[in-house]
Amino acid sequence: GLPLAKPSADLIKVDEIKLDDSWKLSREDPNVLVLDYARVKGESSWGDLMPVYKAKNALVNKGLGSKFAVRFEANVKGFSGKVYLVAEKNDGLCSLTFNGVRLNLNAQSGEWIDWNFAKYDVTNYVKTGVNFIDLEGKVTLEPELEPVFLLGDFEVKANARATSSISEERGAPIELEDITGRGYPFYSGTIKLTRTFNLSDGRPDIVRLRLEFDAALAVVRVNGNEVKKVIHPSERVDISEYVRNGDNELVVELVGTLGNTLGPLHRKLYNAWPEGMSCVGPEAFYVVDQNWTDEYVLKLFGVKGATLELYKKLGGP
Repeated sequence: GLPLAKPSADLIKVDEIKLDDSWKLSREDPNVLVLDYARVKGESSWGDLMPVYKAKNALVNKGLGSKFAVRFEANVKGFSGKVYLVAEKNDGLCSLTFNGVRLNLNAQSGEWIDWNFAKYDVTNYVKTGVNFIDLEGKVTLEPELEPVFLLGDFEVKANARATSSISEERGAPIELEDITGRGYPFYSGTIKLTRTFNLSDGRPDIVRLRLEFDAALAVVRVNGNEVKKVIHPSERVDISEYVRNGDNELVVELVGTLGNTLGPLHRKLYNAWPEGMSCVGPEAFYVVDQNWTDEYVLKLFGVKGATLELYKKLGGP
């Protein structure tokens, strides 16, 4: 007859290695400052700061074909690097100025996210203090007014009502569990976390990485090899075939979502579960109601925990 099937080997956990510190963090994309409060110019002076969506309604009320001027304000605290201004393309936009310098709308420095987001180099026009970004145009049949953005290698401090600011990156260790409060509140790109671990006592039979994170995606690499793309925010990844005796390099790339960049950013219940928003519609962006807050409501972005689990096989041949 046929031979009996061999029993499957059992596993016993022999050790755990917590990877809580000694991570090196690098930002793979430019940081972002969101400017979503603006002033609408009246007959002779600028109005009060208001959410950009209220400013849009004010333009609509001016009537089709009416001229408009809208001002955004960006606070800079001692930053000297490259800075780009991003503004969505708008058929009604006639003029875009930065601190009084008129930008050539046809001489953009590339695109950001997609072709709708025009990017302009404003490095030479940035100053310490309040910087003014003025948009002028005419109200069209489909008037558009959206937030504008600054991109660069800076840190961001998010504050309510157009008081957010940018400053030099400090390069100091940051809390990996959530980078939004550590200079990257509106960042939606990729962050790369790198560190080494040592298997000096000999290579175990099975090595698993237990990873807990808040991001759209985590890409796990060991010793230069891509192991797995992880979507579930808490998962065990088998890295056994990629490890070696001695030092090993572990890289975790976290990919953010556009939620902290494009919003909604001002809904009080956005992060609350189960009372919060289970889906996002236009009202989440354009309605300023009792659920609106001037503070920024952000999704967590970071690594909550990373642990190596080491196993030996029992009951094998």
